[in-house]
Amino acid sequence: MPNLHRTGLPVNGAALCAIRTRSGWGLTRLAAAVGISHSYLSNIESGRRDQCRPEIATALAATLQVPLAAITQGIPVEALTDNGSAA
Repeated sequence: MPNLHRTGLPVNGAALCAIRTRSGWGLTRLAAAVGISHSYLSNIESGRRDQCRPEIATALAATLQVPLAAITQGIPVEALTDNGSAA
């Protein structure tokens, strides 16, 4: 039987967890805001699930107010924005 969970967008769980924590969001609160279960988000952050549907990844990034690449590629938010960088 094919693994249907492997067809989504890659998510860097450690980066997502760090951004969520730094932003002051609790796991349960963020999961509810995005419309997913606490356990689903926990599995993403722990690396047990390394992909999710693109609309979930997009909703996570939008809710946390970070670029999508910050959670999909683990690129530091500072490197993706002009805030504080020398042009």
